[in-house]
Amino acid sequence: MTKRFLITVLFCSFSLLMSYSQISMQNVATVKVDELSDQQIQAFVKKYTSAGYTFADVENIAKGKGMPVSELEKLRQRVQSAQNTQTEDASINAGREADIKMSQVEKASLEEEKKESRESVSVFGSHLFNNKNMTFEPNMNQATPRNYQIGPEDELVVDVFGMSENTMKLKVSPEGMIRIPNVGQVSVGGMTIENAEKMIRKQLSSIYSTINSGQTRVAVSLGNIRSIKVFIIGEAQRPGTYTLSSLSSLFNALYACGGPSNATGSMRNIKVMRGGKEVAVADLYGFLLKGKMENNITLQDQDVVYIPTYTNRVSVKGALKHNGIFEMKDGESLSDLISFCGGFTDDAYMDRISVVRNSENEKSVADIPKELYPMFIPKSGDEFTIGKILDRYSNRVQILGGVFRPGTYALTDGMTLKDLVNKADGLRENAYMQRASILRLKEDLTPELVSFSVSDLIDGKYNIELKKEDIVTIGSNEEFERDKQVSIAGQVLAPGTFPYSENMTLKDLIFMAKGFTEFAAMDRIEVTRRVLDGDKLKEDSEKVQVFSLSVDKDLNSDGEDFMLQPKDVVSVRTLEGLEDLSSMQVLGEVRLPGTYAIISKKEKISDVMKRAGGFSPYAYPKGAFLIRRSQRSTAEQMRDLKLIELLSNMTEGDDKDELRKSLLSRTDMVGIELKEIVDNPGSTTDLYLEKGDIIFVPKQLQTVSVSGAVQVPGMVVYSGRSFKKYVNYAGGFADNADKKHSYVAYANGSIGATKRFLWMRAYPKMEPGAHVFVPEKKKEESHTKENLSFFTSIFGTMVTITTSIVSLIIILDK
Repeated sequence: MTKRFLITVLFCSFSLLMSYSQISMQNVATVKVDELSDQQIQAFVKKYTSAGYTFADVENIAKGKGMPVSELEKLRQRVQSAQNTQTEDASINAGREADIKMSQVEKASLEEEKKESRESVSVFGSHLFNNKNMTFEPNMNQATPRNYQIGPEDELVVDVFGMSENTMKLKVSPEGMIRIPNVGQVSVGGMTIENAEKMIRKQLSSIYSTINSGQTRVAVSLGNIRSIKVFIIGEAQRPGTYTLSSLSSLFNALYACGGPSNATGSMRNIKVMRGGKEVAVADLYGFLLKGKMENNITLQDQDVVYIPTYTNRVSVKGALKHNGIFEMKDGESLSDLISFCGGFTDDAYMDRISVVRNSENEKSVADIPKELYPMFIPKSGDEFTIGKILDRYSNRVQILGGVFRPGTYALTDGMTLKDLVNKADGLRENAYMQRASILRLKEDLTPELVSFSVSDLIDGKYNIELKKEDIVTIGSNEEFERDKQVSIAGQVLAPGTFPYSENMTLKDLIFMAKGFTEFAAMDRIEVTRRVLDGDKLKEDSEKVQVFSLSVDKDLNSDGEDFMLQPKDVVSVRTLEGLEDLSSMQVLGEVRLPGTYAIISKKEKISDVMKRAGGFSPYAYPKGAFLIRRSQRSTAEQMRDLKLIELLSNMTEGDDKDELRKSLLSRTDMVGIELKEIVDNPGSTTDLYLEKGDIIFVPKQLQTVSVSGAVQVPGMVVYSGRSFKKYVNYAGGFADNADKKHSYVAYANGSIGATKRFLWMRAYPKMEPGAHVFVPEKKKEESHTKENLSFFTSIFGTMVTITTSIVSLIIILDK
């Protein structure tokens, strides 16, 4: 029983290892990585590592075999995971290693596939039969070729027309015979369409007498086309027997088998054998280079296409239009090879080509001059390298900066610096005359700087002969005076920074700033200037000078014009006591709603309410509130959003749109006691008005809204009841209600919070227009925590009462 069990286990292990071996280089393109187990991946890793190869080798072969990129990435991740796993049982590892050692034959196969993968991307013409957009399929809709050779299974369509008409579809028998009604059997096998038509016409003339006179004609064409078998042998990608259409040509057959093998197949000596004789030899370079399909003959049944190994291959890299591996025929020269590559690129160095050639024992290098290209015969294994021209100039000089035509110029014999300036159409008017430079390269290519005076150059006191790659730079005055600016700010029409000009005055700068505004204090103009005196800067004294000046609207001043200096800052003050016109709004239930100008800084809410005529008969002063623009955070702005929407919905007519517009731009809302302010002007709650303030007085409110953790949120009629009554109107508290944090938002924007003393809660009072909100408990809060807090409070209270009673008894006993 034990022996039988062991045999079964060994058989299963062998079957499992055979499945492991299916993850091989032969079928890697069809592997689905997600379907492989971890054991299969580990066995695959051991298989290629035991042969001395890396995953990079496997990756190259997989790409050459057409493995999808997504599957290859999955395989890479699985292999990395397998390599990091060290938890395999030692005995199982030992057994697997013995079974999955790669044989020497498999090693050689892997090496060959690596070599083929490297070469597949570079052999010239290898893409021809792998291009999905080029199928070389025969044209089945073409007219029947007159030289088409008829064979078994062909169908001939015989069309009789003229004085007599008849159409016959006749199938060729395996013996090459067709049977014509009322005539009998006629042998057409092996004939061309043209000869078969003559034979059939002759036979039909016995039953159609008008054929000989020409009054009746006979036409023969192909109906259904037979299939033929073609043998493709030699160095093909997929050699074998192929069933093709009888109209197929040599190129059709080559496409069917994937073309010549990239590793060893010849592209230039493909032979077609028929009956043991060579009937055609095709050179694919004619099609690849010139588009000519020479010797692309129509194949016949039992033809043999033989692709021999290449005889002479060379590689080319460098400055040619096509790099790769090319096949050469006897007698073809290096010039022919260059033409195969499409010629030199624009930046190629064409005077010399380097070649590495294999000898019997070692490699050798040779340089082939241009004149020997037509005579040099490449040898198999040669590696040609074409270099590029040097990225340097033999006669370039440059001039930059203060000339009319800066740029690159040709260096001529004896050319001087003055000649270059003249070629550049001379100096600009703003050229910096004191100094310029020439950046020059020494013999060892280290840079040096040659300085000169432009004034001396123009006066003829200095000149120098130029060298190649000299760069002459002449500056401009603006570059050295870029920081010479003055600025003006305050009550001018166009404040800003302006370039400083020599002899520039204060009036000039004000003029450049478009003059004064109507609010300018023209008698209080200040000019601020830095102290640049070195001695004064060292002293402990003021580092800035301030000048107070006066200029009238016509830019006239008493005394001499004030001369500005670079970096001066001019400030034009505002008229003393001038304030911007500001306004505020009173909206809602007042007698004269609208926009009101703020008369003075002392004006208060009570003052503007008098100007607005007081309350209307329908006003609800307790619900009035003030909207004031002030800086607030986003969280603060969102706090009363619900209340604002509620109040805006309670308003009707033109005031509603005005209120909404104002609320959208508001930044804060202040609760005010407007009735108390109106009755007691000047009280502490009577606020000073500010620009943009909005006072809104709603009409009499008659409802209370309830929301949050209640059974039925909604709105109820105000009836003077307590907080809990209104909650009961909404169905009572929900199970998750946080009662102790309930609050009431009143119509004027103020908030009333729930208070607590011991275990008792004091809810806020209710008013018309109020909004009751009951929040939900936080998830982390539990009943246990609430009960613990409750009982702790009770216990503390009882202890306090007991202590007080005991103390009272002690005092009474005394």
